[in-house]
Amino acid sequence: MNHTAYDDITAEGRLAALTVTVLLVLTGLGIAGASWDDVWERCGQIAGECVSRASSAVLLLAISVVMVGFGIVLARRVRRRPVDADGSSAWVWAVGAMFAVASFVIASRIPTFTCARGRLDDLLDLCMHPPSTSEPQRWVLAKQAIVVAGAIAAVAIVARPRWTRITAPATAVVWLGAMTWLVLETFVVGQT
Repeated sequence: MNHTAYDDITAEGRLAALTVTVLLVLTGLGIAGASWDDVWERCGQIAGECVSRASSAVLLLAISVVMVGFGIVLARRVRRRPVDADGSSAWVWAVGAMFAVASFVIASRIPTFTCARGRLDDLLDLCMHPPSTSEPQRWVLAKQAIVVAGAIAAVAIVARPRWTRITAPATAVVWLGAMTWLVLETFVVGQT
């Protein structure tokens, strides 16, 4: 067995590793781009919402720089590893984990209750539209179904590394969709 710094990797493992690295770089760049304006915000005070947003943006920018750097280093290391059918496909675990995390993020972005008309009163859990009220639409089962489906898909991704040509692009679509939704809702829509 070869115990060098560059052990053999399967073609599936290489595809999974490159998928993870590309997603890390794209997510890091997206977070950096979305938080960039908040980093340079002039607050004119030492406390408050503006200061909280600016300091959070600086922290997220630092994390995104680490994500991009880590992704680039991993991509370079993976490209150097020799491809062998008997090599490691451990990177498929990371693809499965990313799929599960993305499904959890999607479920977290869906509101638990919504109102067809009027506004939701959080205390009463009713839709208020004077002169009457109505029951809100509940999304709890849909959120639970998304989490369970994501967990099952993640297990399937890990259990079937030979399917990486299908599961890696599917994970990329789900991950990028979830992270785009999260970044847009957190930075872009939340700034109004």
